[in-house]
Amino acid sequence: MQNQGLYDATVQALTERGCPEELANQAATVVSNDDSNKPNLGRTETDQAVVKQALPYLQK
Repeated sequence: MQNQGLYDATVQALTERGCPEELANQAATVVSNDDSNKPNLGRTETDQAVVKQALPYLQK
C-alpha cells in the first residue's frame, strides 16, 4: 500500500536537489511502501540499493 503523499514529497525533494527523475521515482516508490513492522522496512536488497543511490542528493 503506497503512501501517495510521502511518494510525492520524496520525488519533489529529490528532483529539487538534482536527482534524475527516474531514480527519484524509484526511491519514492520504495520509501512510500515502507512497512515499519518488517525488518529493513520490508525493503529488498534492490530497494535498499535504490535508496542508497538517491540518499546523497538529500545530503547535499
